[in-house]
Amino acid sequence: MDQKNLDAKAMGERIKLARKNKLLTQEKLSEMVGISLNFYGMIERGEKGLSVQTLSRICSVLGESMDYLVSGHVNASDNSPIVKHYNSLTPSQRKSAEDMFEAWIKSIKNKD
Repeated sequence: MDQKNLDAKAMGERIKLARKNKLLTQEKLSEMVGISLNFYGMIERGEKGLSVQTLSRICSVLGESMDYLVSGHVNASDNSPIVKHYNSLTPSQRKSAEDMFEAWIKSIKNKD
């Protein structure tokens, strides 16, 4: 994907959502990644680009794939219907779906 087609603002929103899902502050994540808080804030707002190395460190800390943070899509080798539905959701809808899925998994595990 070339720089012209990269939606930095959308990528920043996905990074922000993933950070919040991990209950990390901008300050803590920027420290863990080894970048300044100011630079990290600009990444989340889509105001600054970032190197592949920095993106890789962010992915590691957040436990997210580079593909998801850059494109918003989750790849699955089997093209399952669940992944297709997930890929069609907005970031906030994904958060809701993930919360519901986690609650459902917990309820199933408690039945055993």
